[in-house]
Amino acid sequence: MLHKFNDKMKKLIVLVTSLFLLQSCDDGDLILETFNFNNETVQKCNNLLFVTKEKEILILNIPSSNFLEEPTVEGSPRIYTLTNSDELIYRLYNENVNSTAICSEIPPVSPIALEEYKALPGGQIQIITTVLPSVDETTKTTTINYIHQIKLINVQFTNGEKNLIYEEFLFGNYKSKTNTLSFNFSSNNGVQCNSNNLYKNSNTQLIFFDFPNNTLPTSAGTTLINLDSTNKITYKMFSGGTLTNVLICSATPPDSPFILEEEWIATNGTVEITTTEITGSNNLPALKYEIKFLNITYEKDNLNFTHDTFDFGSFVTN
Repeated sequence: MLHKFNDKMKKLIVLVTSLFLLQSCDDGDLILETFNFNNETVQKCNNLLFVTKEKEILILNIPSSNFLEEPTVEGSPRIYTLTNSDELIYRLYNENVNSTAICSEIPPVSPIALEEYKALPGGQIQIITTVLPSVDETTKTTTINYIHQIKLINVQFTNGEKNLIYEEFLFGNYKSKTNTLSFNFSSNNGVQCNSNNLYKNSNTQLIFFDFPNNTLPTSAGTTLINLDSTNKITYKMFSGGTLTNVLICSATPPDSPFILEEEWIATNGTVEITTTEITGSNNLPALKYEIKFLNITYEKDNLNFTHDTFDFGSFVTN
């Protein structure tokens, strides 16, 4: 009799325990991955970053200062903690969605949002920034892409009834800027600020060869100048104004409204100068210098790109 009573008690304890576990699990906190994005391209509209896939959209609105255009140190991503002022929203629509759904001044009639989850404060946004130079080997045009990998870390979404928790979720890769170093200068004569430099200027882009330890040859022939920390080539890209010779040769860099978008410095490589004797524009003897840059490596921070050869062009002494 006691044995049967014990069996009944065991079953009752199991039943009560099962009910308790079911109740404790049904508190709305579901550790699930139900968003169906797969490293989609991050798009931008006003201050909003977003990714879409078919009927789903994930929207992020945090301060743009988090997307600095400089590479993060490996193993040390930028971390931003969500506040009440930020927006991280997931929506499921009744049909395929695109940027029109959030970028239009007047909301479209369709698609219609069926579900919406908002992220709670306290979750983190992890940002890893990579700067990727890409060289066109024919034209030497060099493209600089600024790409930010965005991850959600320990972010909790809620629709008021259910919570979805993501320990780690890849939002996507956001390309904040693409700068193009054209390396496209006119065939006009090079210009000097003094006898130990040469430059060419295309109004917003500047290539500057500085050789204080050397002088231009005074007789026909070929001369090689090896770049180092003193003899160097600098490439600059500006926005906001038009560069003039006065600004370029000034001891101080151009200030507002000029913005220095890019600055790359080469201290490795060789400059080849081929000198010929010619008759100048005033019918007096002159020297013409044909200048080529060979195996030049341009550097910025810990980044670099290399040109095997680049024709700087000519410089005539008169």
